[in-house]
Formats: sequence, C-alpha cells, structure tokens
Amino acid sequence: LGKYKEAIKDFDEALKLDPKNVDIYYNRGTAYAELGKYKEAIKDFDEALKLDPEDREAYYNRGNTYSNLEKYEEAIQDFDQVIKLDPEYSRSYCNRGLAYTKLGKYKEAIQDYTQAIKLDPENSRFYYNRGTAYSNLEKYEEAILDYNKALKLDPKYREAYLNRGITYYCLEKYNEAICDYSEVIKLDPDFSPAYINRGSAYSKLGKREEAICDFSEAIKLDPENAFAYCNRCNAYSELGKYNEAIQNVNKALELDPNFSIAYLNRGIVYYCLEKYEEAIKDYDKALELDPDYTDAQTNRKLALEQLEKK
Repeated sequence: LGKYKEAIKDFDEALKLDPKNVDIYYNRGTAYAELGKYKEAIKDFDEALKLDPEDREAYYNRGNTYSNLEKYEEAIQDFDQVIKLDPEYSRSYCNRGLAYTKLGKYKEAIQDYTQAIKLDPENSRFYYNRGTAYSNLEKYEEAILDYNKALKLDPKYREAYLNRGITYYCLEKYNEAICDYSEVIKLDPDFSPAYINRGSAYSKLGKREEAICDFSEAIKLDPENAFAYCNRCNAYSELGKYNEAIQNVNKALELDPNFSIAYLNRGIVYYCLEKYEEAIKDYDKALELDPDYTDAQTNRKLALEQLEKK
C-alpha cells in the first residue's frame, strides 16, 4: 500500500508539470483503485477519458471500479465501450458478465461468458463464472460441465470444487458433493465453509457423527459462525441429544439474534421434548422475522394441535 501512496504523490507532482497527460491520470486512477479509493479513481479515469475518449484501458478500469462500488449499470456501460473499441477483449466480456450476474441477469451473463470462452478457451475463470450463472438458473448439469472444464484447466481451483460440490448437493448427489468438499479441504484445510457444506451433505446421508465432526471443525476455525452452530444443533437433535442441540442453537442465536432458521430449529427441539409452548414461541419468532416461512407455519400448527390434546 505504501508504494501506491508514494506513487500518487509522484503523479500529483507530474500533473503539475504536465496537466494534459492521459497516462498520468490513468496511472493515478489505477493507484487509487488499488488503495480502495474508488471515487478518486473514477475522477482520474474521467479525466483520462476527457483527454482521450478512445482509451480502452481507462474504460475497462473505470468499469471495474464502478463494479467495486456496486454501480453495475455504469460498469456495464463502460464495458460496452471497451467492446466497441476492441471486440476481442475477452476480459471485458467476462467482467460485463460479472456485472450482469450481480444484477441477476444470468442469461445475459452466460452470453458474455460464452463469448469470452470463444476468445480465450483456456481461461478456467470464464468456465467457472459461466457455471455459476448456470447454477443460479438451476441448470445444474450445464453448471457441472463448466466446473469440470475449469478444473481440467486448473486442478487446484478451490472455488470450482466448492461450487461443483454445491451443485451436486442441489442435485441430491451427496456422495459426489462430499468428494468435492474434501478436495477443497485438501487444498485449504482452514476453509470453514467446506466443513459446513460437507457436514450438511453427511447429514443428508444420515451420517450424523461425521456431520458433527465437520461442524465442530468449522466452529474451531470460525467461532462466530452462527450457521455452523445451527447445523450442529440439527445433527445432535437427529441423534436424540436434545440438551446438546439446545446449547448449540442458543449459541447460534447469541451470535445472530435475527436468525429465523435457528428459531425454527430450536422450536423443533422443544417439540421433540414435548415443550409445546416454548416451541410455539420460537415458531412465532421465526414468523415475525420471516412471515412467509412455511416450515415455521406448519410446525406451529402441529405444536398447537399437541398443546390442545394436553
């Protein structure tokens, strides 16, 4: 970071001597962007483009900077300009695709990733990004094909293994999902989401003890992860270990008091313990946080029926 700060000082001095130099504005904008000073970066890219309206790299970097500011429409406009100036600039198609993805325009994103792949068929990131867009459209088989290609090009692509595992999970192919999450853990043993996801897949296969081991490892790595405690609660509950389940879900709610799933899960544990009033209170809280939570509605009805029988 120090180098960028020093560079900016140098660019400031250079502009005093040559205030119409496109390259200096561009380079200072790039330095600002590296420091996360995106508004200052955009001002410099603006100046560069006033001086040279056909500066491809200034449009490209301004587009990336707009994306960092979550101004995706503006980013897309800049990537449009890059593509007009250079229709074979593959990274601009890719980054425009990322902006479309952020806007939920997955079909447009897929078109851009496909064009990027045509221009650079050996780029693993392009296949990965297209796979993610396919997953968002629930086109899981197409997503897996893209993740396969990404991993063929880059066998150590952690995110590709992770997302392929998630996709297998969505297809209820839990053993395949576990294999992919295990690969993630081999590549990065301290990556807690892989343990949570593998634990969830083990739970689906009825392997509660293995699931608890994975959730416990995730908690060691990330003690503030409410989701890991909530999932471990479920595994304990399914083993009939209700005290441990309550302890875990309480911890999840301590970390995230607005975690509607945790209230539902604690309600289920109370229901199993025949504490129907406590269960109803938790279902009510879950519905307060998420009025359309159908599982909470269904379970609340069941608890009320049991309470009326007493």
